[in-house]
Amino acid sequence: MTGGLFRRLDSLQAPVHGGTPLPENVVDFSISINPFPIPEAVRKAYISAWDEIGRYPDNDNSSLSEAVSEYFSIAPERLLMTSGATEAFSLLASAFLGTNTTAMVVSPCYSDYEWVSKLAGARICRCSLKPEQSFIPDKKELLGNISENRPDLIWLCSPNNPTGTVFDTELTLSIADTLRFYGGTLIIDEAYAAFSEALPLSETLPHLSNVVFVRSLTKDFGIPGLRLGCINAESDVIRKLSLLKPGWSVSRPAQEAGIVLFTEIEYFKESWRKVSLMKKDLVEAMLGLKLDIPASSGVDSGNFVFFKSPRMPDGKSFSEAMLDAGVRIRDCSSMGAPGFCRIGVRLPDENRHFLEVIERVLVGRRNNDC
Repeated sequence: MTGGLFRRLDSLQAPVHGGTPLPENVVDFSISINPFPIPEAVRKAYISAWDEIGRYPDNDNSSLSEAVSEYFSIAPERLLMTSGATEAFSLLASAFLGTNTTAMVVSPCYSDYEWVSKLAGARICRCSLKPEQSFIPDKKELLGNISENRPDLIWLCSPNNPTGTVFDTELTLSIADTLRFYGGTLIIDEAYAAFSEALPLSETLPHLSNVVFVRSLTKDFGIPGLRLGCINAESDVIRKLSLLKPGWSVSRPAQEAGIVLFTEIEYFKESWRKVSLMKKDLVEAMLGLKLDIPASSGVDSGNFVFFKSPRMPDGKSFSEAMLDAGVRIRDCSSMGAPGFCRIGVRLPDENRHFLEVIERVLVGRRNNDC
């Protein structure tokens, strides 16, 4: 087998993700999803789909698309449902990238952006958000980097995973304008927008032909097992992406449960509000433990906390020390932030447990230093 993609796989490694299986006695803070339980109506809709298991699902996702379109105020012709944001990223990389193209990532960031870009054959260039600037973007530097490298596509996440950086409308519009000058495309991942006090860029930006939005319903609703996401873009982009999309990629149970999610939207809105309050309490407690939390990871920037990893005396990483103590956190090295970790906000009792464990680990570190 000598095909181009097959050959490229020799030099690639799969991206690192959180949420992998763990022993029962370990609490997982490595993922950042809505921690509140799913309403019973959603569970019933999922189970009832079994009666239709002998039929193909609706390839157009008609009823689900209608529910998503109505809630997010997206015109139906601008919407494409996907099997999670992961499928959306793959479709977009396949459509907009190839050999002799360049993709830019604003790092630290979700590692799948680089992964799908490399699979498509693109060269990767990076613009780094710097710790000494609290991971807040420097407009002049970022736009200069774009003008110099002229990437065919830029991946942006707002709030950014893992730093929490929120890109404002003015800067994002400048990025889109710079790209449009030579035909580049901007992809904006809004996976954590529900947990931010800032309005999503998809609501504040005008419709631009070279801007594509991706939304993961996984984080908003806490449903990683269902695999639901969507793309919001110009109708011609949606038409072409639909030709690339594998048939029936969104299962019937996912469609049926997804529809009911939006009938329970008031419950989820209240859960997003509570998560923001729990994050505020968590950040205050972590600051009280003298942990270094960059300004980018403020209380209005996603359902996670990004912080500098305390140095451990025995050569272990901080994430390893926490795992030994029964809590898994996300080491952000694989996302371009070595020396930093990220935790997802969980329910109050679990957050208190995390604080007890991290305090115990920090006390143990100080004792070893003595």
